[in-house]
Amino acid sequence: MLDGPAHPPAHHPARRIDAVVVPAARPATSLEPAVRTAIDRGCPLVVFASHRCHPADVGRVASELGLAQDRLIVIDMGPRAEPLLPTFSADVFFRKNWVPDELSTAATGCQRSNAPRNTSVKRNVALEFAWLQHWSTVLFLDDDVTPPTREQLDDCLAVFDADEVAISKGLARQPVVVAFRHREFPDNSIVRHAGRLAGLDQEVRTGAGAFLISLRLPPPHFPHIYNEDWLFFWDCASGGRGGVVDGGELHQEAYDPFADPHAAHWQEYGDVVAEGMREMGYAGQRSEELFASGDWCIAVSRRRELIEAYRQRLLAVRDGTVGSEAERDRAAKALPCLDEALSTLAGNEDWAEEIPRYLTLWREDAQVWSTHLDLLRDPAEQPPDVDTALARLGLARYPVAAETVSPPRLELAEAAPVRDARPLG
Repeated sequence: MLDGPAHPPAHHPARRIDAVVVPAARPATSLEPAVRTAIDRGCPLVVFASHRCHPADVGRVASELGLAQDRLIVIDMGPRAEPLLPTFSADVFFRKNWVPDELSTAATGCQRSNAPRNTSVKRNVALEFAWLQHWSTVLFLDDDVTPPTREQLDDCLAVFDADEVAISKGLARQPVVVAFRHREFPDNSIVRHAGRLAGLDQEVRTGAGAFLISLRLPPPHFPHIYNEDWLFFWDCASGGRGGVVDGGELHQEAYDPFADPHAAHWQEYGDVVAEGMREMGYAGQRSEELFASGDWCIAVSRRRELIEAYRQRLLAVRDGTVGSEAERDRAAKALPCLDEALSTLAGNEDWAEEIPRYLTLWREDAQVWSTHLDLLRDPAEQPPDVDTALARLGLARYPVAAETVSPPRLELAEAAPVRDARPLG
């Protein structure tokens, strides 16, 4: 089960937050809440910037709000960035077999709407950087999420006090994460938003839009797939005392989930994998059975039936049988998204065999990542300074004080290229 208690215990611990990390893609003004949180907690703000978030703008916004220059670390994660990360076999499989169109993005320089963003790359590099810095507690925030309040963060930090006791007794083998849910605006996939529009309740679970992680133990990695946070949390919750605790609700900036029907294509793979894992895991299957189970054929069939049921309901709304005019307009926008999802399901006859293969590779990647972190940091060495740590990762700190006007940035692709870290071994 991925989620722990409904709320962390009320407590005001001595443990501090070492940094606030934001994988930013929106304009720098969207970082104002994160800046204020870093100021309130007295910790650095680390921004991995790309797309519409220009590093120079980040420096200006932070300065205007009063964040000291030495408390701001900005890394340009645009197309020219080459972060040092392992080659993850599951990610290669995903790009090659499930979203081959994404492979042409970097070569052609065209931005495809159905390509996943590079959020997983940013989060993995952030975990590397935090690990090198010997930070023990980090708050991850997306740039469209309202940060937790001071009281919420104090309560979340209290969770890690109990974790310290478990680690000291050798009981915990995974990091503890306190993650939040976003009901306003609901953090769901396009298909699940369509289900809500069809009048059916949709569950909103904890996600990576805002989470606090204890790094006294090596963290898992984020795979490059939709619902990557589900797989990350699965690792946090499996094998040992650790796990994921529900920190409560936060607000997420509203958006139109049906603006791009093609996005339903790449989301569908992550939805089927994550929701299938949850259903089978709740059914009591062990991990080794989960990854080799023939039940994936049933899971894909049920998914197809679910989407078709949503589609029939929305057809009735669109055609005026039920609902208001506004609901009819929304249904008309949602239906092409469901058609895209159904087309994705129908276009791959080998899912039942491919998903176990993907999950097997994902488990192998977990070991690759663990070895990578072991090689990346000598437990006996002192934490390197920021510039040295970033250089070790193939990156550099952006000189935010050097510019006041945003330079033009050539955006070629969603995901920055990744250098293979295996030579470290």
